[in-house]
Amino acid sequence: MNASSKEAGQALFAPRQALDLSAAPGLWRVVHGVFTVQHLVGEEDVEVLAVPGDLIGVERLGVSVTTASCSAVTAACLEPVGWDTLPQRLAMLQEAYDQSQRQCLNLKRLRTGAMPERLRHLLVLLGRHASEAADTADLELPTLRQMAELTDSTAESVCRVLSRLKGQDMLYLVGPGQTRMQLDVLRKAEVKAIIPVWPRARQAALAAAR
Repeated sequence: MNASSKEAGQALFAPRQALDLSAAPGLWRVVHGVFTVQHLVGEEDVEVLAVPGDLIGVERLGVSVTTASCSAVTAACLEPVGWDTLPQRLAMLQEAYDQSQRQCLNLKRLRTGAMPERLRHLLVLLGRHASEAADTADLELPTLRQMAELTDSTAESVCRVLSRLKGQDMLYLVGPGQTRMQLDVLRKAEVKAIIPVWPRARQAALAAAR
């Protein structure tokens, strides 16, 4: 699976590293970090985030979804999950159902509402699960394209909002590729929508006003 072993079958992942879905045991639990998981539900293609405690590979339990791809968003770790007995299988099925409800709620928050607020929710989610610290988190942010896909936005819009957050000291670089998030401030912040005023549109409005 191109991931280095940790202990008791655990596997470590670097940001953007993919999980080999054919690797045994097939059912995994997120220990730390965040993964993006692409599910095929019937003919629908749904991308959700898996956070610590979540299961990956739930189709092994007979759930009517298919995991098409899975890769780490932040530095992360997975551990194998066994379901040898019927009680274990039933418990895993209940977990998978509860998990799907949480993931649907997160998906809604990442895809609806003002774009800056969608991005803020994503950043808080990533920071909360990338660090044990309550107030700050140091991590390698996903690419602009990844964050745009997760928030149903564009890389340009993501770049503008990140620049604004850095200007407000909510995000700042602390090393090569490492960004520190002020989670306590970021949670409370309301990021105002950024509405670009294009030169031609502004000129047209001024001309009309005359």
